[in-house]
Amino acid sequence: MKKNKPIKIALISFLLVLFSLNLSAQINFDSPYSRFGIGDIQNNSNTYNASIGGLGIAIKNPNFVNSLNPASYTAFDSVSFVFQGGISFNLVQLKTTTLSVKSNHITLNHLLFGFPITRWWKGSFGLVPFSNVGYKINTFKTYDEIGEIEYLYKGTGGINKCFIGNAFKIYKNLSVGFNTSYLFGTINKYNDVFFPDTSNFFNTRIEKSIIYKGFYFNFGLQYEKTIKKDFLLSTGIIYSNSTNINASKSELAETFLYGGNDVVLVKDTINYVSNCDGNVKLPTSYGIGFAFSKKDKWMVGIDYKFQNWGKYKSYNSSDSLENSMQLSVGMEFFPDKRDYSKYWRTVGYRFGFKYSNTYLELNNNQLNDIALSVGLGFPIKRSKSTINVAAEIGKRGTTADNLIRENYFKISLSFAIYENWFYKRKFD
Repeated sequence: MKKNKPIKIALISFLLVLFSLNLSAQINFDSPYSRFGIGDIQNNSNTYNASIGGLGIAIKNPNFVNSLNPASYTAFDSVSFVFQGGISFNLVQLKTTTLSVKSNHITLNHLLFGFPITRWWKGSFGLVPFSNVGYKINTFKTYDEIGEIEYLYKGTGGINKCFIGNAFKIYKNLSVGFNTSYLFGTINKYNDVFFPDTSNFFNTRIEKSIIYKGFYFNFGLQYEKTIKKDFLLSTGIIYSNSTNINASKSELAETFLYGGNDVVLVKDTINYVSNCDGNVKLPTSYGIGFAFSKKDKWMVGIDYKFQNWGKYKSYNSSDSLENSMQLSVGMEFFPDKRDYSKYWRTVGYRFGFKYSNTYLELNNNQLNDIALSVGLGFPIKRSKSTINVAAEIGKRGTTADNLIRENYFKISLSFAIYENWFYKRKFD
């Protein structure tokens, strides 16, 4: 057995256990903007993609599972198994013109596997977040007849994506692929009204819960062209068609009082709706990307992605969402990938930038998201496995027009484990 193999098996086991614990817990995400639509849409990028600005549509790498474009799976060689798992630490500052609040949390953000099926057919499967909801907002108003009233808005949950991917090399330089995904999860929203200065009114709570489940498909294509020796120009296209996923909505409205030790005493049920079935329409999206690289030396690329959120509907009602776009630019280079006598010369150095218009327009401001990223890829000796670190610093939104600006800092850590599992050993 190879010296590194017990370490790799231990890392896989640790991440599997951590991911199972993460799924059983509430998603801890701190953004008041996740109150709208189906929450904050995740780009499903791994640590490698995140370190280069979310780039990935035209990238094909045999050591990573690039789920941004399923056609990239054809990069896996015929005897390898690739595993990726990663966690992220998020520090968020919510800022208005008068207030500033900080929060932080740790989440597991991807679990990915890649493997060969035949020489021309490769596969993948994984589990990643699709959207996150997590916010808590308090506002206060004072009336002469009633006194102070407190309004509390809170949301938790999100949607996860479990996928199986297939990729086919249909020509020497041309690959196509698709992901069949199953979306599942629950989003809970609470609206509370408290009357602390009077006993003439009961506190009121409205709980809304929607369970989501359904299939979602995305497709990809990649074409590569060798230019002179060791130079490669590649392009990629991704597409997701409009999809309806099933939804089941429940709603409970009740009045209550607080007893001793913060015990809630329900006074009356105002409204109760259980398991109201409907559907949510996810809109069409597409993207195009280009990458130019020199083997084992460097890579630069650019991506553009668009999604038609103006066509989004929930229970046949629109939600005033806007079309979104993202522009990503990134690069990676190695001082000398083959100089094993000097470890730091074999490390991959990565840089990226992204700019996006989100699907939210509030007070006539379409919120944008701008971020810079850097990353390192540390090779594990005597193997093709790597430990990857990415740092992103960015901002979303604005403090103008009574809105909130989110300043965020995110550190991601992942293990990309490469193993030769699909060949027979020969002995003399």
